[in-house]
Amino acid sequence: MCKDINNELIAAVKNDINVSELTDFEKVKDSICYKLVNTEANKAILKEVPHIDKLDLSVVFYILISEQDDGGIVTAMIKDSLAEAWGRSAEELFELAKENTPKHFKGSVRDMMSVLGDLTGYIDSTDFEIEVSDCPMYVCSNKQCMNGASAVLYDGLLEEFSKTVGNDLYVLPSSIHEMILVPVNDRFDPDELRAMVSEINTTQVAPDEVLSDNVYIYRRGADGIAVA
Repeated sequence: MCKDINNELIAAVKNDINVSELTDFEKVKDSICYKLVNTEANKAILKEVPHIDKLDLSVVFYILISEQDDGGIVTAMIKDSLAEAWGRSAEELFELAKENTPKHFKGSVRDMMSVLGDLTGYIDSTDFEIEVSDCPMYVCSNKQCMNGASAVLYDGLLEEFSKTVGNDLYVLPSSIHEMILVPVNDRFDPDELRAMVSEINTTQVAPDEVLSDNVYIYRRGADGIAVA
């Protein structure tokens, strides 16, 4: 379970963390990561934090303080006050997080059956893991399955997977922790997929983990995703 800390200084005291290590940019710069959140649902929070808007989503930034033995993580959200103290813009934080996040949270794409327990082999690469099968749906996340929807932002991940399956990709926001990738073909209609995502968000996803009711599309050779 992810443990997010929204107040840097209070969190530091509660977790016996040296406050100076949070405010000292040089000490934390390699631990600055990003995650995706829904823009509308988080509009109050976004007024206080540096962020980058992407479609109906926003990229926000946090300091990875520690990883727990139970697989959870302790983080501190980066607020405007801290970014200003560092003298860093949202764009600069994004470039840092773009490098750091895949290092701390290695990306992966697994077929749905594998996730449900039918283990199959991975195709390994240096940067992330991809596996292919006859299953039409794949789970895109990170190895920790923590804030893993942001893995779709990793350089080359969607590009490599789309080449592997030989098709463009529908990208379904399953939750803040994962995206579902579906190779584009005549079997799937964007409106039907959108209805499926909305129903799952309503019935199976905790409200604070809902990412979006939209369905996105990645076209081979494109720079990022678009609304389908």
